[in-house]
Amino acid sequence: MNDPNRNVLAGLAVVAITMTTVHAESGSKLFDNAERLIQAARTINRPKAKNEKIAEAEDCLQRFLKTNPEHSKAGHAHSHLGQIQFGKARRAGWQSTSTVAEATKIQHRQNARKLLTIARSHFKAAVKLHHAAWAEFPDFIDRKAEPLKHMARSRAEGSYIRVQFDLAKVTFEESQTYFEDADRRNELLPKAANEFGAIHARYRSQVVGLYARLWQGKCYQEQEDLRRAMSIYDELLSHSSKSSTLQQLQDQARHFQLICLNHVQRKDYQLVIAEATDWLKAARPKRTEALTGLGIRWELARAQHYLGSDPNVDATERERYEKEALQNARFIDRFPGRYREAARRMIRHLSRS
Repeated sequence: MNDPNRNVLAGLAVVAITMTTVHAESGSKLFDNAERLIQAARTINRPKAKNEKIAEAEDCLQRFLKTNPEHSKAGHAHSHLGQIQFGKARRAGWQSTSTVAEATKIQHRQNARKLLTIARSHFKAAVKLHHAAWAEFPDFIDRKAEPLKHMARSRAEGSYIRVQFDLAKVTFEESQTYFEDADRRNELLPKAANEFGAIHARYRSQVVGLYARLWQGKCYQEQEDLRRAMSIYDELLSHSSKSSTLQQLQDQARHFQLICLNHVQRKDYQLVIAEATDWLKAARPKRTEALTGLGIRWELARAQHYLGSDPNVDATERERYEKEALQNARFIDRFPGRYREAARRMIRHLSRS
């Protein structure tokens, strides 16, 4: 004889299992949709459309974590949300450099710090989750015997390493939200340098270790220890490889190096012009129009402008330098982003000359 209570409990158990399965599936769909939106945003050049995609992705990720905090992809969701907030913070930081109004500068920098605080909280959560996922694997997995398991472990370790780098980037970026003479800035830059240094020491044979080394150099540069920074950039530029990843890293190192050469401590304007011109001639349009490429062209325009306003330079040469600086500024003005407003200020100044 059937027990009616047992039948009811069994039915409830089936419903519970079904609901859990549906819940997990809907969670995965939210996460997958967020990743599609993020990928789509990377291919969009129009800022408004790009930001709309990112906002949609952010909403999906937040809903995903709210209902699936223990999901296997929760660490990746926190990483994505951290990256989104970090991107917003960087844009707020750039806006602070494109205005001359002191109150507006302060407001943008305060907004950037708030966004970085949120980014840091997501990255810290991601560190714990990615480390836990990586720690579940044994220390050694035979690649030939268990290729899929070996690949899964490598991906888990890669996610854990990357988010450590992201946290160090937050420390550096926060330093940039303070004015140059601020005590907090002077506390954060050495801290960031140490964080990048520790990552480089642990993972020096991996790409992320080289990027950590690059940003360690940038920390020294921001502290005006140009000799130490230039030594790191020279070290990175000496690596020989045809990989696109190393090429991107070396482009960034070249950009930072040119900033150092343009610094008032160095004033190596002729060297900047030679190095930047050679790079622009050799690089394909896709590289020259990327953010780093525009940064290299901006340093070229700055060097040309400096020489164009130097009374010790021949008048004909000064005119040529200013004409070339104007051409480069106009090229940069074609692209939205970090350098456009500064380029426009240069265009206005040179057009009046």
